[in-house]
Amino acid sequence: MEFSFNVEFANRYGIDEAIMIKSFQFWIRLNKANGNNFNDGKYWTYNTNKSLALYFSFWSEKQVRRIIESLVDKGVLIKGNYNKIGYDRTIWYAFVNEDLYLSDNFHLPDNGFDQKGNTIFPNGQMDISKRANRFSRKVEPIPVANQVLNTFTNSDNIQNLPDFTEFTKVETNDFTNVQSPKVNPFTLIANLEKEKSSAKKEKAAEPKAERQPSPTYAAFSVFCQTFESLSGAAYPTDQNGHYIMMPKDAGQMANLMRYIDKIDRQGDSIEALKVFIQAAWNLNDKWLKANFTIANLYSQASKIFTAYQTTSPAAKDKAYNERIQELLAERMAKFQD
Repeated sequence: MEFSFNVEFANRYGIDEAIMIKSFQFWIRLNKANGNNFNDGKYWTYNTNKSLALYFSFWSEKQVRRIIESLVDKGVLIKGNYNKIGYDRTIWYAFVNEDLYLSDNFHLPDNGFDQKGNTIFPNGQMDISKRANRFSRKVEPIPVANQVLNTFTNSDNIQNLPDFTEFTKVETNDFTNVQSPKVNPFTLIANLEKEKSSAKKEKAAEPKAERQPSPTYAAFSVFCQTFESLSGAAYPTDQNGHYIMMPKDAGQMANLMRYIDKIDRQGDSIEALKVFIQAAWNLNDKWLKANFTIANLYSQASKIFTAYQTTSPAAKDKAYNERIQELLAERMAKFQD
C-alpha cells in the first residue's frame, strides 16, 4: 500500500500530520459526495485509533493518538460524537475549515494556523480544547527536491506537486574540472511520469480478465450485507463500493467459515452463513447486537448453533416431515377404527 502527502501541509504541520490529513480528506470527500455523515453543518468521518493503527501499519496506536491530537491542537481537525449507541465512544472527525481542506485548489494562509482546535458535541455546542500542546512536534522543513521526490515515489500521480516554474533558481559553485552536463531533477521526474502514464495507458488498453474475489472476502461481503439488512446500519466501503476488510477481519472470517463448514449439512456454506448470522441476531442478547462483529460471532458459536439448528433449512424440513408423519398416523388410526 502506498501513501502520499501534500508538501505544503508537511511544511506547516509535519510529515506525519500531512499523511493523516490526506487520509481524512479522502474519507470526508467521499462522505460529502454520497451525502453521508452530515451533522452540525459539516461532513464527518469516524474511526478508532486501533483501526487507524492497523490501516497505517507503520504507526502505533500511541503515535496515531499523538498525530490526531496535534492536528486538533493546531486547528485542523475537530472531534465529535454522533454515535447512535450511548456507550459507543468512537470518535468522529471533521475539518475546522471544510472549505479550505476539501477544496481542489487549496492554499494555506500565511498568518499561522487556522484557529485553535474545537470539539463539537451532538447538541451543537462548541468547547474550546484546554489540552496543552504537549503532543505537537517540531519538524524541520525538508529540501524542496526531497519533497517532490517523496511525493512522487509514494503516490500514483503528481497532481499535488507545485508548478515547477515556481521554484527559485539555486546558485551552485562553478566546478571547472567537471565536464558532465547539468541535469534538472524536475525534468527527470516529469519524463519518468510521462513514461509511467504511457505504460498505464498501454496496460489499460489490454483486455483484463475479470477478477474474482477470494472465498474469504466473498464470505465477508455476505456478512456485511446480512448485517446491513438486519440492523439498518451501513458497513464502511471504499470509493468503488467494496466493503473494507482489514487483515484482522480476514483471519476472523476464515475461522468462522471453518466452523460453518463443519455444521453445514446442505453443502452450501454461504447460505449456512446467512442462516447462522440471522440466528445470532435473533438471539435475545443485547450485548451481542451492540457488538456484532465476526470475532464475537465466532466466540459465541456454540450458543448461536443451538438457535441455528431450529432455523436452518434442514431443521425446518425435518420438522415439516415429522409433522406429516404424525398426521398420516392419525388418519390411518381413524381409518382402522
